[in-house]
Amino acid sequence: DALLRDQLQDHQSHALERQVKRILGSSPFYKMKLAGGTVKDLEGLEALPLTSRVEVLEAQASDPAWGGLLSVPISSVSVIGFSNAISAGLKGRTSLRLAATSGDMRTRVGTASRAFTMAGSGPEDGTAILGEVARSLLHHVFLGGLAGTGSTPFQTGRGLTLRHARHTLPSMAPTQILTHPTYALYLAQLLEEEGLTLPVERLFLWGETGPSVTTVRRTLEEAWNGAMVRDIYAMEETGVLAAECDQANGLHGFEDAFIYEVIDPVSEEVLGPGERGELVVTSLGSEAMPLLRYRTGDLVMTDDAPCPCGRTHIRLHVIGRVARTGNAEVIVIEQAKVENLLARLSSLWGLYRIVLEEDGAFLEVPLAALDEDRQAVAINTALLAARSTRVDLRPVKELPVFNHRAV
Repeated sequence: DALLRDQLQDHQSHALERQVKRILGSSPFYKMKLAGGTVKDLEGLEALPLTSRVEVLEAQASDPAWGGLLSVPISSVSVIGFSNAISAGLKGRTSLRLAATSGDMRTRVGTASRAFTMAGSGPEDGTAILGEVARSLLHHVFLGGLAGTGSTPFQTGRGLTLRHARHTLPSMAPTQILTHPTYALYLAQLLEEEGLTLPVERLFLWGETGPSVTTVRRTLEEAWNGAMVRDIYAMEETGVLAAECDQANGLHGFEDAFIYEVIDPVSEEVLGPGERGELVVTSLGSEAMPLLRYRTGDLVMTDDAPCPCGRTHIRLHVIGRVARTGNAEVIVIEQAKVENLLARLSSLWGLYRIVLEEDGAFLEVPLAALDEDRQAVAINTALLAARSTRVDLRPVKELPVFNHRAV
């Protein structure tokens, strides 16, 4: 974690050359996509085409089950999982098939252990993992990664929440919880209603932009009686990509395992540190389903300045999402701005959604939840939020409630 920058880049160059060479000989998808092209160092990476989630979904739909992306014999696959890919915008084909070898799982678990250690997990901690574990590769990685820190993790899923709040969680008394921000807030509210408390010291939150937004972090810390919030950035397709250290100023990547690029989502030009754009990742050691220049759909800025914690790996600041309407128009949604502006009116905080339609994107806020004399103030506040991320405001009577995860 403390390699000098030139040492990291030298490692990445050699690992990238090996990975591309291996993929060209084993992945039908990339053999066709790259058309014989290869790279010898990091400077050649930009010449490789980008890969999108839509591409992978379409490939798997047209050539079941793997779409030519499986780079090892099926007999070498140790774990198969599925990822909800609704955000890709393809109706009827929303389940991405994923595969990992035993080597992939060891590598991902090792990276996850580094992430959770960085975020504060240790042998004295019991950790409740609350998530949809049945179809998930990532939750296997979380479980192994937490165990690797010496913590004692256990999985409950997110069903039967009231039963877990009344019985399972109080009896196990976890000091750490790993879940989505939306569910963490819902669970805190439920525990308060039940008159129950848990000795939770840390919240490891993933899957939503919220944990890195000041107002969201503050709300969650208050809801959990001062528990420390740590942002874990992870994807089903890759495992853990970054995590916060004790400085809480961006999420450290793992540049020995991934190459991180930031691109302009429209022109696809590679941007530099401090510039806002879409995060693109390349996995350097993945065996079963390696991904080259994979578009994450997340809006980030990077920081390669030294961190007081001593780690030299690049830091990510996750600030929103990059989405596409039905007409393929790129919409850059800075959720951090929206959250911070709506937080000015406590009755609006968390009560919004951004909807993508054929003719554009809309920020919806519910007016039924507000007193009539506050609706004008709410609309003006929401209008500022909408303009901050260049979407249109659409007041609605009420919104659907998602207690488990914002979608």
